[in-house]
This record gives sequence, C-alpha cells and structure tokens, in this order.
Amino acid sequence: MRHQKWQAACVRAFATPANFLAFAAGLRGLLESAQDAHYSLGAVLPTLAGNRSQIESALAGKLQDKGYVSGELEDRLIHFIYARKVAKTEREMSPDSHMALEPKDYRNAIGLPEDKREMYRQLYDDLCGICHPTAFSLIAGWRNENGVVGIGQCDDSSQILTLCQKYGATISSALSLSVTTSAMNLKALNWFSLPETKCADVAHWNFDDIPAWKKAQAAVSSKMVH
Repeated sequence: MRHQKWQAACVRAFATPANFLAFAAGLRGLLESAQDAHYSLGAVLPTLAGNRSQIESALAGKLQDKGYVSGELEDRLIHFIYARKVAKTEREMSPDSHMALEPKDYRNAIGLPEDKREMYRQLYDDLCGICHPTAFSLIAGWRNENGVVGIGQCDDSSQILTLCQKYGATISSALSLSVTTSAMNLKALNWFSLPETKCADVAHWNFDDIPAWKKAQAAVSSKMVH
C-alpha cells in the first residue's frame, strides 16, 4: 500500500500540468521505501524455506523440542515497524532493531553489484539535490539570454523524462524491489497448512525467473526430501 501511494504520487506529478519537484519528492520516497522494505522483508523467504519442516511440525503440534526462535528475522520485522531516529538520550534503552539506519546501509543491504549500487547512490543524490534548494534544482528554472540570467518557466515534463531516461534501469529495479519481495513472501505462506495465511489469489503468480524464488524452492524441496 505504501509503495502504491508513492508510485501514484509520481504518476500524478507527471500528469498535466507536470510538477518536477513533486515527482522528485515522490520518487525519492519510493526509492527509500523500497530499500527499507527489502531490508526487512528480504529475510522472510529464505527463513521460511529453510525452516519449512520445523514450521509445519509446529503447526501440527508435533514439534519434538521446545521450539526455536529466528532472532535475526524477528529483529528485521521489528525494525520494519519500529525503526526511527533515536535520540542520544534514548540509545542506551533502545534495542538496535529500533534504530533507523542511514540510506546507504539499506542500499548496501540489497546486495547489488557495485555498478548497480552506484547508480542507486547517484539517483538518490540527484533526488536529494532536486528536493533541496541547490543549484541542481534551481537551474531548471533559470534562463540565460545574452549573458543575462533570469527566472524562466521550467519545462517540468522534459525534466522528468530526462531523469527517467538517465536512471531507467534503476527506477525499474526500485519499482519491483519491495513489491516483488513482498509478493514472494505472500506466496511462500501458501506452503503451510495455516488457513489464516493462505491466499489463493497469489497461487498462480509465477516467480520462476527470479533467483531468490528458485533458491527458496530448492531449499524447500531439499527439506521435504529429508
């Protein structure tokens, strides 16, 4: 839902009359939201796959030992809900899972190759430069006639298109980052005999070309064989 609202903000900002600043703000929000979501939710699929047999035993009331806790996964999910900028006076009383990370930390956690991670960084820096009153954002509204600089009309649509053409692959990756991760997690819940978490609508969604899903499926098959 959050992703959809950020994306809708970008679409509306491109509609006539286009608003370049609003588009940049919406895309910056989408980029950060996608990275945050992947950081916290990316661990769900491999954890469910790697522990499927134990989870099934627990659901059936047949778990032999006292149970187990996936501490890292719980911390990530807690982080997704409660992470914030913690004041210095609160740090000693706040668990690490409650402390928001820097944008670069969420970006690095995606596990992208260096060149693609660099494009994420450049896009984020450009969006920050547009949202803040810097020369980068102000120059779009300048005009230069015979050496005289004055205020002119910004062609917002062209500015948006130029930005999207420059970072097309990165924006496309961000658009799918949180949605695809969340969708795969939702489909993975169908593995378990728990009616409350089953979703028939996602059963036909095909993720066979996504490496993370193929790896999870292989782990599930291995666990079920043993």
